[in-house]
Amino acid sequence: MSSLHSRCGAASMLGAPRPFVLGGTARVYERARPFVIRHLALEIDLDTAQKSLTGVATIDVERVDGTALELCLDAVAFEIESAVFVGKKKTAIRYVYDGNTLRLPIAADVRTAKIRIAYRATPARGLYFLEPDEHVQDRPRQVWTQCQDEDARHWFPCHDKPRVKTTFEIDVSVPHGWFALSNGALVKREDKP
Repeated sequence: MSSLHSRCGAASMLGAPRPFVLGGTARVYERARPFVIRHLALEIDLDTAQKSLTGVATIDVERVDGTALELCLDAVAFEIESAVFVGKKKTAIRYVYDGNTLRLPIAADVRTAKIRIAYRATPARGLYFLEPDEHVQDRPRQVWTQCQDEDARHWFPCHDKPRVKTTFEIDVSVPHGWFALSNGALVKREDKP
């Protein structure tokens, strides 16, 4: 039988104390997610001069908690232009936004919904704009993303937790002469003057 070091993760499963949390640290629990995002479609227009973007997120959601009346999305420092239910007709949503969380009421009798959110963001994290500066004068101009662990919320509205998975598509407009590179399948490329 092998002995386990007291600081080993396996030791904690056997009743040893967990050494990674300081005494007095308050527990933080993830908020409930009573709606599942089934699909997220993004339309992004990059403004490299302003290091910002204009975006439209179309989100397909499904209720998993029959008592829930609100969809909460992570969205940090956005300017929300509009939020609408998309269907036979577009219906404006009377959302609440505090600069970190976008709260969208959904009627109790709605099982699935398609929501379209138009917004503008100047991300502090998650989407990075690089260009030459005094330190690296020959740096190429580029924009790139790095959303783990919870940085996607800085450039598109979402359930921003690593364990949350959804299908995803993106339509991105980049400056003339640039190209977009992503994983997945390229569906269409269109060069505009």
